Amino acid sequence: MPISAWQPETGYLPPSLRKRLLAGSVGSLHLLPLALEALRPPAPGIPSDPRLIQCGLDLLLAAWEDDPLNGDLAGQVAPLVEKTNPGDPLLPVLIALAALWKEPADLKYFQRLAQNLEFAKLHTFLDRQGEKDPGNMYWLQQAWAIAEVDGDLDTLQDRLANHWPEIPALASLREYVLANLAFLRGEYSLAHDHYAAAELDTSLWRKPSERRAECVHRLGDTSAALAIWAEIIRARPWHSSLILHAHDLALGRHLGQGKFDGTLAALIYTYNKAPDLDRAMASLAKSTDWDFCVALNNGSKDATSEVLASWQERLGQDRIRIVELPVNVGAPTARNWLASLAEVQASDYLAYLDDDAILPLDWVGHFAAARDAYPEAGVWGCRVMDYEAGFTVQSADQHMVVANEFMDPNRGTLPPDDEFDLSRLQAAPFRLSALPSLTPGYGLFSYVRPCAAVTGCCHLFATPDFLAGPRFDIRLSPSQYDDVERDLRQALIGKTACYQGFLGVDHLKRSGKAVRSDPAQLGNGLANRYKMYRLFTPHDVSAITTSSRAAVEQDLLAKLSTIQDWLPGP
Repeated sequence: MPISAWQPETGYLPPSLRKRLLAGSVGSLHLLPLALEALRPPAPGIPSDPRLIQCGLDLLLAAWEDDPLNGDLAGQVAPLVEKTNPGDPLLPVLIALAALWKEPADLKYFQRLAQNLEFAKLHTFLDRQGEKDPGNMYWLQQAWAIAEVDGDLDTLQDRLANHWPEIPALASLREYVLANLAFLRGEYSLAHDHYAAAELDTSLWRKPSERRAECVHRLGDTSAALAIWAEIIRARPWHSSLILHAHDLALGRHLGQGKFDGTLAALIYTYNKAPDLDRAMASLAKSTDWDFCVALNNGSKDATSEVLASWQERLGQDRIRIVELPVNVGAPTARNWLASLAEVQASDYLAYLDDDAILPLDWVGHFAAARDAYPEAGVWGCRVMDYEAGFTVQSADQHMVVANEFMDPNRGTLPPDDEFDLSRLQAAPFRLSALPSLTPGYGLFSYVRPCAAVTGCCHLFATPDFLAGPRFDIRLSPSQYDDVERDLRQALIGKTACYQGFLGVDHLKRSGKAVRSDPAQLGNGLANRYKMYRLFTPHDVSAITTSSRAAVEQDLLAKLSTIQDWLPGP
């Protein structure tokens, strides 16, 4: 049964593989090194565990399934499939794709455009390459990757229609790609039919069925979706993201029907983002389950004061209070200032909302549901979505990874003498996993569970716990990483964060080249990240890693135990 693979003492997943799979099981970049580790031969004289070899093949296939136009990866998978399943109908698909995928020798210009996110030039370049190099699946793979960032699905659909090679062996892959495209458009009935057409009589290629089940769920039949997922979980017990997602859907946690038993204060601080702030306030005003809002204007020079005054006039002074500051005091100080106000301290719950966060109508109900599921959490956070490419996940649950621990499988904590040292090649003593990496996720970031940190874009606190805990560190001014630092500091006093993945918040942000070309913003972010690292001792890092990872592992094992009843087979 799947739970046996995960048991720390008796399961066949080695410690380092289990640790990384606890963070999640989606994304080609995440899965590929896990597959290579599982397939790596053990020490000389020790036979490989056949269950681990199968796990490695499944992980490698899953890495390709999440990047299905990657012919280079298909070429790596094909020999393994030919060796283990020589008659499988997936094999001709992999071979044909690998033969038609050729990486050009000179990619400097293309890579420069991609790095700077110059989308107009990128699209012109891809059009020319499609004419100069027809039939090369490499360019369709790049077109897909660009669409996941800029959200232009119409152009992507045109390229797929005009440049897909008419090769019979690629018919199923074409259906799968078209299904993914329809899914991203929210056309779940069409996506369902394409996924069904993509399914082969194979025990290897499981992603079409997995995503077809997600369509079934979104079309209203969650029970039928769970039946499909049960088969997949039994075949792929390492698939932690699907286990979490399926479990919480079975319990109805996606419905977001929680209620708070007290007052909720919505807190916003803003600086020179009047248009974004207006849209954020409009989304807040549409929801009704919050009690009052306090908005702090951080010395803005644009029309922010007028925007706030307009919303106060519409909603009333009892619903919105405005704090005007003459200068920008930075995010940490602004957050602390808001928490110091008497009416805020008298509330039962407080939620910090970014001035460019667009809330769904049921955001309060989802937060209350997460509170009900994990009442001991110190903070509850959300899933952040890219507003421009609305299907793309910017941020989800974050988990601690100690520097170099996966290079040494026996190492899971930071020894006391491993100090932060900028002169080292890898100076940071830890990092936070970032599985989304601007990927769609196809529903698999939707679950509720503990984690090391959540995003500060939209997060909730029980006011008494917040006031008893650490404040936001003003050394991380003017912005960035002060929310993460507080989550980690809170973990040191026994309060783990909780991620509510069924609450998706759209994030308005600058897109295109401006994101990459602001030296001040990039420099401040980098500096604050290193300052945050320096604020934690090796002992702190070890303590946070150990406690948060234990909470995540216990949560997964408990959920696996719960769903054993509806998993088929022995």
